[in-house]
Amino acid sequence: MSEILIGKSVLIVAKKLDVLGNLRAFYSGLGATDISVASSANMAINMLRMRSYAFCILESDLGENEKSGAQVIEEAGREGIRPATSAFLLLMPESVSQLPRDSIEYAADTFVSKPLDLAKLNVRMEKLVKLKQAVYPVEAAIDAGEHEKALKLIRKLTSKYASLELYLDRLKGQLLLKMDALDEALQHFQRVAEDRKLDWAYLGQGICNFRQGHYAEALSHFNRVLQHEPSSIEAYEWLSKVYRCIGQNQEAQSLLEKAVKMMPTAASVQSGLGNVASENNSWEVAIDAFRSAVKYARHSCHQHQNNYFGLARCLQTRLSSAKTDQSSAAQEEAVRTLEDVAQEYFEDDHIRFKSRLMTSETYKRSGDIARANSAAKHAFEAYQQLSDDKKAEELDNLLEGVEGTSMQDAVDEFKNDFNRRVYTETEWGRNNLKGMGLYRKGLFYEAFGCFEKALSDVEGSPSILLNLVQAGHEVIKREPERAPEILSICNDRLLKISIGALNSKQQERYRALSERRAELVAKNGQ
Repeated sequence: MSEILIGKSVLIVAKKLDVLGNLRAFYSGLGATDISVASSANMAINMLRMRSYAFCILESDLGENEKSGAQVIEEAGREGIRPATSAFLLLMPESVSQLPRDSIEYAADTFVSKPLDLAKLNVRMEKLVKLKQAVYPVEAAIDAGEHEKALKLIRKLTSKYASLELYLDRLKGQLLLKMDALDEALQHFQRVAEDRKLDWAYLGQGICNFRQGHYAEALSHFNRVLQHEPSSIEAYEWLSKVYRCIGQNQEAQSLLEKAVKMMPTAASVQSGLGNVASENNSWEVAIDAFRSAVKYARHSCHQHQNNYFGLARCLQTRLSSAKTDQSSAAQEEAVRTLEDVAQEYFEDDHIRFKSRLMTSETYKRSGDIARANSAAKHAFEAYQQLSDDKKAEELDNLLEGVEGTSMQDAVDEFKNDFNRRVYTETEWGRNNLKGMGLYRKGLFYEAFGCFEKALSDVEGSPSILLNLVQAGHEVIKREPERAPEILSICNDRLLKISIGALNSKQQERYRALSERRAELVAKNGQ
């Protein structure tokens, strides 16, 4: 074997010690002396956080109910710890004859199928090393954030080396999406699809259509990917987003239920299922999904407070003052979940407030008023430590959360003073107030613009977001030609919030607007 890896760092990720040993010996034979090993996905991600590797060799299967090697690639990409100049090789199951090509950003660079043939692996490594050397200028520019330079280098290398065209086409698609050059990206993906009929090119077209608000076209492209690659988790996720955006939430839930059966360790899919199941009042499905999202997202780029709050909120639907076994178990799990999120984010005052407030609601629904009063008192104390922007974001939650507790009068008094102040002293408050006035006058597009400005300052405010969506629906009703633009803006923001974590009044308003959106989309043929 030639010593092609002299001076190169290698990370090997495999479950079994004998496989790790064999691979370490093989890569040592290729000249690598800087070799690290990991036996799980989480260990591999932690090692990639500490340093980058020139080559990462991953077993696809890392154990039952364990994250896979492909998920390491995906999480490393989302977390920004996978440099473009690094190379990722996936060791695939024996039944797989080729590398799936359904991903634009999160695919391996190459693969070898089992049983492990070291001669075949040697040939594949030689080709991979030559490829990475040839495209190094492009990928170095990408890692440096010089996207325009990278695009110029791609054009230059493509015209000079025809054999690099396929690899460079995918890089170009990635860059154009990052640069939000959607029209150019769409043309690029269309050309690749016509020439090569690759799944990632159809996926790319669907993403462009989705981000431009053209949902019928997006549905067509994502469905085409699934017809050719029925196990494409990315296509399932994108397709479910489209269905949510057009108000067909049962279809979105069914898709995500299929996806989690194929890959139960995919935290982002579990989280999406938790949210859409919450919107559909499918509480048992939502509880299981949020539980899994919390479990598999922990200490990863997918970990998010809303998975914890979504789980606690869904568990609250099982509570009653009758002290049944189910209610007692749900109360215990909800309180424990809220303690866990406060501990995970112990330095975040905002999350501590939300945890205490939801704990109060949990006790209140269980009929334990004494504990509810105590938790409500602690929640209001934590609330008063927040910035005015965060107070505005959480005011509706606070008001609903303390209803029926000893803190209700104090919070009502605070609300009156706070509203008078923020609506006169803050830019976002004035914009929100102006938007409501314009809405009442029937100036819906102008109101939409005011709510959008307000949200730019307080992005996490569910009430202002729902105001924006409601105004947007009125705009579409009167000016159908604006539907793609308005729907794209509204849906982009709606998909970033967790309906599962909203309070009951906000959830009901969200559902009503979702039903209205479905009617408007159907009427306008989006």
